[in-house]
Amino acid sequence: MPRGRRCILPRSGESGRSRQAVGYSRLPGGASRPSHDHRRANVKKRLVKSPKVYVRDSGLVHTLLRLDTLDDLLGHPVAGMSWEGFVIETLLRAAPERTQASFYRTTTGVEMDLVLELPGNRLWTVEVKRGLAPMIEAGTYTALEDMNPDAAFLVYSGDERYPKGGGIEAIGLRQLAQELATLDAA
Repeated sequence: MPRGRRCILPRSGESGRSRQAVGYSRLPGGASRPSHDHRRANVKKRLVKSPKVYVRDSGLVHTLLRLDTLDDLLGHPVAGMSWEGFVIETLLRAAPERTQASFYRTTTGVEMDLVLELPGNRLWTVEVKRGLAPMIEAGTYTALEDMNPDAAFLVYSGDERYPKGGGIEAIGLRQLAQELATLDAA
């Protein structure tokens, strides 16, 4: 798919062709793949299969909600969702061709905001947090145990890159987008 187009990402089991849409994406739920066996036998029974909707054009959201200044945005309940959509849009644009994107959520509330199945059979997970001192929720560690990714990132609004423990690396959005873009060149 050419870069810059908005799309609805296919659900699990649909063809890889993307459909045109304006300004939002549905990421399929229940991300899993055969090459990364889940450590827990009952994970598939606990997966939520409904799609998650992200508004990928944060400028459109801000305009529709009349959020004209940064103060307006930061004082609005949509700020966190707007940041999450912006991060996902940026990372999907930077990701190599044939990258499959989804999210992960179980019936118990364990969740991962973005799961990237990269070419070369690599699995990356991304949790998105707005703020300069991101905290990791206990469910994030459970999701990592379930999925056993090759890399796990916590994207936050800062610029430093540092380990958070449990195999998770805190990283700024620009740095992770650059890292994904270099995979595209490889």
